[in-house]
Amino acid sequence: MNTQHTVEEMPAELDRLLTYLDKTCVRVQEFGCFAALSEDKATIFTCAINVNGFRERDPDHPQYMNWNEVTAPEPEFLDQVNARFGTSFRSESFPGR
Repeated sequence: MNTQHTVEEMPAELDRLLTYLDKTCVRVQEFGCFAALSEDKATIFTCAINVNGFRERDPDHPQYMNWNEVTAPEPEFLDQVNARFGTSFRSESFPGR
């Protein structure tokens, strides 16, 4: 979720979203990432786990994790997300499928 804004210019809604994702994420070790849901639980975001086991940081905003919206998840990944968050995402609901 890289943007062109500096921290001072970052829209408040983006700052709020990134802060929320950072606070509510869960580790999905089998897929080498952290996962989080938007506040409305409609969108899945992931952040890679670096080789050192830490969360990848956003290069433009290093105070946040480097979140990316999921657009074409593997069914097994969705199973993990659904189990961890109590959701019922389905592969065919994503634009990349």
